Amino acid sequence: MMIPEKNRESGSLHPPSTTTTAILIVNLGTPESPTIGGVRQYLKTFLWDKRVVEIPRVIWGFILYGFILPFRPLKLTKLYQQIWTENGSPLRTYTVSLAKRLSDHLSIKLGVTIPVLPAMTYGTPSYLKAIETIIHLQIQHLVVLPLFPQYSSTTTAAAYDALARALSKSRQIPSVYFIREYGLEAYYIQALVLHISSYWKENGRSEYLLFSFHGIPKRNEDLGDTYPEQCRKTALQVANLLKMPENNWSVSFQSRFGWNTWVQPYTDEILISLAHKGFHSVDIVSPGFAVDCLETLEELGKLNFNRFIKAGGKQFRVIPALNDTPLHVDALSNILKKYLQCSMY
Repeated sequence: MMIPEKNRESGSLHPPSTTTTAILIVNLGTPESPTIGGVRQYLKTFLWDKRVVEIPRVIWGFILYGFILPFRPLKLTKLYQQIWTENGSPLRTYTVSLAKRLSDHLSIKLGVTIPVLPAMTYGTPSYLKAIETIIHLQIQHLVVLPLFPQYSSTTTAAAYDALARALSKSRQIPSVYFIREYGLEAYYIQALVLHISSYWKENGRSEYLLFSFHGIPKRNEDLGDTYPEQCRKTALQVANLLKMPENNWSVSFQSRFGWNTWVQPYTDEILISLAHKGFHSVDIVSPGFAVDCLETLEELGKLNFNRFIKAGGKQFRVIPALNDTPLHVDALSNILKKYLQCSMY
């Protein structure tokens, strides 16, 4: 590794004006359009991944093509249409914006241009396009940050597989550092604490705080996926720093799909239970989602809102994801900096 010469007067390091290092931030993906065709194509790609559904292909193919793809897109299309913006899918919009702001922030902070490219495991912007750009820029060192704070085979490992497939198309490839998880990084925890505290300062504080994470099948956990444990650890650290009383917060899991048992407790059931126990106001936050998407905007913000109110609750609020806020940009840049130090020069 080449170390830049020190400034003889100040003793500081002179950062180079250019770098052969780049960052790739990866999210799950989203339909190209809020149409039946767009949603069906996305589900076809997403649900066929063996990392996502660990069922023998013959059996799963029968279920997917015979029951899911003919019918589920009809329902999901209406939901996507409710959250779609003039700029497109919120998940894609926030991810692309986050990449741009991270690049600007790191370039100013480090005094060197750091390309930050967005990519999706499924859909666009594609991994393949991002890798083609990286090869064109003659990048030698690539840091990959999947925007999944807590590791799971269903998300992080799937992103790793997609990266490997994209790199397999190129003769020359950069050295790669793949960040497995960051849900317990101090910078990330602190960003969540400040984000929630700021929301409460502006909007007041509810009686109960629920940490809702995307669920995974219980079988995945039984086979060794550490995701649920990491989710609980993230929530515990945030709750402790917020000085939350034990009886006024908990962890739940949302977005279960199919007939199998998923990791519990389930978010919808917890919300109904809280209303029945006499909690009139609940704030819900999702520290497993880097940016807002269908699961936070529609599932939590509308579907679970209605469930809580119908069960007797009075006030239900969804605290937004960190999205492309300066707080999120600063936290991720601090996390990324330590992985850049060894490859900058």
